Amino acid sequence: MGDILGKRRSVFEIRMDILQALVNKKDRILALMYATNTCFNTFETQWKILSKNKLVEKVRVQEHNLYLITPAGRGILRRYLKLRKDSEEVK
Repeated sequence: MGDILGKRRSVFEIRMDILQALVNKKDRILALMYATNTCFNTFETQWKILSKNKLVEKVRVQEHNLYLITPAGRGILRRYLKLRKDSEEVK
């Protein structure tokens, strides 16, 4: 069955969108979910995988959880964006 709104994103693309949103200073869960167009269950599942691989971290500041990208996560995102840019130049 086709997606009415357009092409569905892969799990990998959702993960890269989360990393990109973190780079763009989205550090609260609702802002991240909005920026990545994900529901809570999808976000939480992908967050756990990114966290397990040490690409992101959640820190408690006062009464709030802040969601942050790690240096390893920045490196992965940088390589992904370069690869995407290079593949677009080939087209």
